[in-house]
Amino acid sequence: MDNEILAKLDNKVYEIGGIKFKFKDLTLDEQEHVEQIQSRVTVKDGTATGDFTGAEVREFLNIILEPVNPAEYQKDIFGKINTSLIPVIMGDFFLRTVKLNVVSRNYLEQQFKKLKKSQSGLKD
Repeated sequence: MDNEILAKLDNKVYEIGGIKFKFKDLTLDEQEHVEQIQSRVTVKDGTATGDFTGAEVREFLNIILEPVNPAEYQKDIFGKINTSLIPVIMGDFFLRTVKLNVVSRNYLEQQFKKLKKSQSGLKD
């Protein structure tokens, strides 16, 4: 189920200023920067809040999104985003982050179980 949700979010397309975008696979540096931004989001009673400037939102979107067709990319395109789309993208991104962490953790657990099983087989 987590894999299905993750795949759906990875393939979801957002249109901004007539250009289609999707989530990109972040580098470690990008992920660390996103984590700094995420640390400013608070969740209380199921509601997430954060106070960001327009420049910070544009920077965040520039980090997490990539154009489906790179030739269509335009500098400052994120200034043209409809404000109603911002919480959708941010919510999807945060859900994607959670699901990616769950999938990664499950994968590592499976690998450690295989390793443990293979090591116990060697002792016999």
